[in-house]
Amino acid sequence: MDHTNKNILNLKDEDSIDIELIEKSIKFINEKANESLYRGSIEIGEYILKHFFNDDIELASSRNPHKSKSYKALCEHEDLAVPYTTLTIMVRVAAQERFFKDKSINTEKLTYTHKADLVRLNNSDKKIELVKKCIKESLSTRQFAEIVDNTRKKMLAYKKSCTMETACKNILKIDQLLNKTLKAELITDINKLRVMRPKTRKELKDKASDLLQKIALTSKECKSLLKNLEKLEKEGG
Repeated sequence: MDHTNKNILNLKDEDSIDIELIEKSIKFINEKANESLYRGSIEIGEYILKHFFNDDIELASSRNPHKSKSYKALCEHEDLAVPYTTLTIMVRVAAQERFFKDKSINTEKLTYTHKADLVRLNNSDKKIELVKKCIKESLSTRQFAEIVDNTRKKMLAYKKSCTMETACKNILKIDQLLNKTLKAELITDINKLRVMRPKTRKELKDKASDLLQKIALTSKECKSLLKNLEKLEKEGG
């Protein structure tokens, strides 16, 4: 074999794909990239929590879009290097970390992705329970995301059922009130109101205002209730 052919063979050997090396490199690069992303995200979240929310965990964790005018302006700034949705998650993760710290929960074994999924749930004992489950069972980010998603759906369904139950109670209270003859007369008869003591009239006024607020809050639920009942009637249920 001449010198030229040897060089070609050596070139082929050097140019062959080292699968094992590539996989090790990908693992190393991804781990370091995730570490950098994690550190940066936590630092950014902590900074915003401190300077824009005065370390108020509840305020930073809320979904109120108008919770801080300065924060809103920051999110809308054209020079911001990250999407405002990403920035919001960073802040909520930082607030969540404070919550875990207050509860003496060690979250070092959770990835940033795990923590970002968790912010979809309110800070509660259930959230702590999920953290412990994730660490104990070494759940992947995909497995954990599914569990968090199912938990959130159950919580929303429970909240909705409680809202409907409250609506039904309010309907009964309003119906009972309107069916009391004396109350009906007091509402319409100004002469009977005139002879009352100012203190009694004030109490009645406050109760009437409270009733109007309850009616307003219940109105939406009543419409939803009627819609569902009419749907069941059409289905023959």
